[in-house]
Amino acid sequence: MTPAMRRATIIYIGMVCLLIVGLWVIIRIGSHLRPPHDLSGRWLARPVEASPDSEPLPMQVTQSGRFLTIELPDLPPLKVIFKEQEFDPSGNVTAMHWEGRNAKLLVRLPAPAKKPDEKTRYWFELEKPIRATWRARRLPPDEVASAPLPAH
Repeated sequence: MTPAMRRATIIYIGMVCLLIVGLWVIIRIGSHLRPPHDLSGRWLARPVEASPDSEPLPMQVTQSGRFLTIELPDLPPLKVIFKEQEFDPSGNVTAMHWEGRNAKLLVRLPAPAKKPDEKTRYWFELEKPIRATWRARRLPPDEVASAPLPAH
């Protein structure tokens, strides 16, 4: 083997080793990352202070990874970015914090349903631009077509 071929072989093996080490580092770091809980869809939300008989507000939530947009009637769309999650002792997500330029949102996730027919409800706590808390439920696919869209 000539010195030029030996040098080329060493460089080739070194590059392959570097590639393997880089891939291992990416997988090692990425194994600890968890995507945010999926909130996208059409929702019915009722302010906490409203009576249980009041008509719920339509709410449209669009999510793309860590980016979330919430559309409610009479409010401009709220655009926020995922910041962090809270966990219970068993490792389940209990709350998610979202922040944007003009908005700060906390979403509390429900505990698992105790009865099969129980509707799970989420809490959306908005701190900016207004202070408000809604209790909301996501509409199942068969109800989405008949639900109204938020008006702006």
